[in-house]
Amino acid sequence: MTVLSVLFFFSSSAQSNISSQKRLNIYNIIKVQNSAERTTRDLIIGPEQIEKLELLSKPDAEKAYSSIKADMFFVVIPKADVKFFNKTQLFNLYKVDGKYRNLPVLIDGEQSTDSESLLAANGTISKVLVNQESGFIDIITVFHKNHIDLKKRAIESKEQRLKEIQEKQKKRN
Repeated sequence: MTVLSVLFFFSSSAQSNISSQKRLNIYNIIKVQNSAERTTRDLIIGPEQIEKLELLSKPDAEKAYSSIKADMFFVVIPKADVKFFNKTQLFNLYKVDGKYRNLPVLIDGEQSTDSESLLAANGTISKVLVNQESGFIDIITVFHKNHIDLKKRAIESKEQRLKEIQEKQKKRN
């Protein structure tokens, strides 16, 4: 995935290597009305949940966030109804056993670089799985290809059933 992918999964771990195999250190600044700013390298948010997205210029970023060393800063202003879950809240919601909570985190198969400050917008997580064998916690988003394929098949199946019902009703009439 690239930084500004259609999926809006912003992560320095999930970007393509741009030049000389160097990964960019990218931070996301989340500005929520009447709330403190949050910064994370791992932000899971859908495009429909974003009110405004800006790339901070290097001088502005260095001035405002001098304590954070990064190559790029994105300012994400979510829509008013968007709520965020941090890692602990996600693990509580998906009932991840405490003995596994320190395992490394994968997000749609990509290793998280900043799981301690991970933020996921409401409605973006499909499931959270503990893979004891591989030693990872896998967060599957609604943007994940498998999730999208399953949803598409379910919709197609529903449409097919509706057509069949309509045809039966036509035959009866």
